[in-house]
Amino acid sequence: MKRLLIVGASGMGRETAEYAKECFPCTSWEHGFLDNRPELLDGLTDVMPPIVGTAEDFVPAPEDYFLIALGEPVARRQYAELLVSRGGKFATLIHPSAVVLPSATIGEGSIICPLVTVSSAVRLGRHTILNISASVSHDGLIGDFVTFSPGARTTGWCHVGDGAFLGTNAVVLPHVSVAKGCIVGACATITKDVLTPSVTLVGTPGKEYRKRTSHA
Repeated sequence: MKRLLIVGASGMGRETAEYAKECFPCTSWEHGFLDNRPELLDGLTDVMPPIVGTAEDFVPAPEDYFLIALGEPVARRQYAELLVSRGGKFATLIHPSAVVLPSATIGEGSIICPLVTVSSAVRLGRHTILNISASVSHDGLIGDFVTFSPGARTTGWCHVGDGAFLGTNAVVLPHVSVAKGCIVGACATITKDVLTPSVTLVGTPGKEYRKRTSHA
């Protein structure tokens, strides 16, 4: 039997575990977490899969597939690289309530949560998370290890670089690019290209708040 292992048993991980029951039925998949914090499942062990080890120490078997359910892009990249170095393979989760048009492509390891829309000719990178009700409009190009928080959305022809993070209800307007590693704050609206990597943007229109020290 195949086994789905979710890296991270915190909030995003537990949500992903519940989505996975619909996408990877327990009749054909075993489910488990990789985490070093057993207390995260206190009071939930009867409804959640078990923690079977830590990502740092885990050696993949041929039947193992992974999802990295961590909102922080840098951490997601680090764990993906670690598992790849050990021969790990990745699943892709698309919740049944999401709308993903046939012309869109979804990179491996990505997590598409409930009520998400991925529109025409979108290119979504590897290990990208689109959280509840997020949307990527037509002709969008979204990099690897990007996070869309709930309700975040890009409009037509947007480009979001690797490792960027869009906060809850953030909006990127048509034809606008956001450089790699940027954080777009909750409810911010990005109206023009952001060409400098690893900056934080807030407000409407979005303005630079500070430069980050690292990016995915």
